[in-house]
Amino acid sequence: MIKAKVDHLQYVSNAIDEQNKVKKKIQNQLIKILLPIVVSIILTYRQDEDLQGLKGYLTAGKREFVRRGNSEVFKRIFTK
Repeated sequence: MIKAKVDHLQYVSNAIDEQNKVKKKIQNQLIKILLPIVVSIILTYRQDEDLQGLKGYLTAGKREFVRRGNSEVFKRIFTK
């Protein structure tokens, strides 16, 4: 009886560990994809003195999306 409970707890523990590994893998993939985009938006914002505040970041983001619209990064983001 106790061995069955221990086996079940071990099974549950292994399942949770596996789910955590998958979750971490997905998070790492998102970081690899999104980090360059965020950096380019920030650089665009800093290079243009006319951009200020949140609206400036939104404008910089729009520019980057237009500039990278046909790139492989965006194709990978929206096909997954």
